[in-house]
Amino acid sequence: MSQSNNHFENFIKPTNSDWETAAEKELNGKSIATLNFSYHKSVNMPPIIFPDGKVQKLKPILWRRNITSQSGISFKNEVIIDKNDIEAFINLDIKNFKCHQSIQNKLLFSELKENFPFCNWLIENQNELTETGVDALKYQHISSDHQDDLDKIIAMMEKGINRLELSKGTFEVLKKEAENICFSREINPNYLFEIALGRAQRIIWRNILKAYHLENPSPPLFLSILPCTEANDQFLIEATSKILAASIGGSDQIYIEIQGDDTNIHLKNIIQIFNILKLESGIGETIDPTAGSYYLDELTTKVAHQIWTKLKS
Repeated sequence: MSQSNNHFENFIKPTNSDWETAAEKELNGKSIATLNFSYHKSVNMPPIIFPDGKVQKLKPILWRRNITSQSGISFKNEVIIDKNDIEAFINLDIKNFKCHQSIQNKLLFSELKENFPFCNWLIENQNELTETGVDALKYQHISSDHQDDLDKIIAMMEKGINRLELSKGTFEVLKKEAENICFSREINPNYLFEIALGRAQRIIWRNILKAYHLENPSPPLFLSILPCTEANDQFLIEATSKILAASIGGSDQIYIEIQGDDTNIHLKNIIQIFNILKLESGIGETIDPTAGSYYLDELTTKVAHQIWTKLKS
């Protein structure tokens, strides 16, 4: 008599209602709806997500420029950057820098780029970014001042659409403009919501490019900004969560934003946190590591739907 290789075939597979019944029992008769969580004023999630009744499963979001998120330093204000600080950052495996262009420090940036030609320098000037490196590209920098994260992404998408509308000459011009767009926003403190936001903005922008008949476009640069405003151990824990969420959500580059004189031990610890996560967590080994999570797929779908609906209105 042959024995089955499936040792779990006799186990009863629990259903959604089974989990709800068990949860309500632990809640002393309260409805499971009391555990619903609101990530946004219009994005509500139940505590349990089952695949039952799903019409279409969200596919892995493979459209990404960098599989592994790159780290960088962003100098928030027009500050004088010390050459020794740049060398210290390079020793910590930082090779991406974002700076503000100004008359005062224009000569300084030219000197830094000459001294460190192997680094990537994003020079921000009036809503534009110019990348200087081996392969120089000019990026149209798109960000938003909205406080609400969904409104922030909607505003960025609208600005991106305006850039495409201004470039509707030939197909090649439109394609090049789409490739040179760079979106940046601050990382949301909610871990799961940030992952969903990162995945959703990639879905939305690719759908927009498809509407312009760009069926196989190159992904833009998605930048995540982590302001380094506090110097305490609690912020290191917050920074760890934010960096990991932004990486999983699909950020191409994560910039630690400093005032210019914040090169203290906490900043160096944050950089090392990024390096440890990149080398030891395995998040750089796959493009969309949360694909297949019913909860995150559902949250991503709801976030993307909200953004897309508002963009069309």
